Amino acid sequence: MNMKTVIASIVLALGGSLFAQQPVPNVMSASTVTRPQSLQRTTTFSDQYCAGFISKEQFSRKNIVGGGIDTPDTARFNTGDYVFIMGEGLKTGDKLSVVRELRDPNRYELFKGEQRMLRSTGQPYGDVGHVTIIGHQNNSFIGMVDFSCEPLLAGDLVVPMMQRAQVNYELPSHFERFPPPNKDLDARIVMAKDFDFFVGNGEKVYLNVGSQKGVKVGDYFRITRSFTANMSSEVDALSYKSPMGDDTQKTEPQFQTGHDITYPGHPVVKIKDFPRVALGEAVVLSVTPTSSTAMVTFALQDMHAGDMAEKIPGPNDTTAEQK
Repeated sequence: MNMKTVIASIVLALGGSLFAQQPVPNVMSASTVTRPQSLQRTTTFSDQYCAGFISKEQFSRKNIVGGGIDTPDTARFNTGDYVFIMGEGLKTGDKLSVVRELRDPNRYELFKGEQRMLRSTGQPYGDVGHVTIIGHQNNSFIGMVDFSCEPLLAGDLVVPMMQRAQVNYELPSHFERFPPPNKDLDARIVMAKDFDFFVGNGEKVYLNVGSQKGVKVGDYFRITRSFTANMSSEVDALSYKSPMGDDTQKTEPQFQTGHDITYPGHPVVKIKDFPRVALGEAVVLSVTPTSSTAMVTFALQDMHAGDMAEKIPGPNDTTAEQK
């Protein structure tokens, strides 16, 4: 017996004894992600007041940020800065919200039909910050920036303070990757904060359903995606033109017209028959009649603008079953 054989025999003997001592893990399901226990969380002040929203409400333009103490040398104003508000009907001590009408400078649809769906949902607004009126001189109201999500700019709208309560939420103790559809209420991520396409834990998204559909603060939505979603994306659809087999296969499977797959000796496999995949969950932070602002609380992979959302029972539902 040579030295290599002796070493191999020792390794196998030791390895066998080590493997035998390892306990077998208790796995619920290969398609279920589990945690020892659910984790409770509470949204932060920034989560609530910097999330933005989509609304069909027409905000008055009578009060706007006109500039600040260092205008024109400074065009952006942050917490602690003085700003001058041009308008009417304000008085010393008023606490106000500053919001910004938004437009996407890229003018590119992240999913087919995005612009049409966004128009039917409302106008996107960014939460910019809060100001307190500390005085009045000439035709200007003097404001102190109490809190800024991002720098205030000339032209931003000054509106009555928007009160938003903190939201308690839980990370799921278990999460099913391939759940049966929940027909309670279907929605879609029509847009993400800052016009992002990819979003993950803690990021904000806007759904195209609101209080008119019974959505309320604290509701939970499961985010899902079907395999056919890639077909409507010019970029993602390129993968259907790529080889999917290996040169060691006697006959390689191939994508066909319509993104179906042919396997030798097997009926055509249709991508639309693949199960949809659950990506994570989001909790609703605020609602308007036609939209909801939600925060991603749990993500197993990145979510996209255009992904589907379905309302599910959550711990904030007093009459619903716990997840």
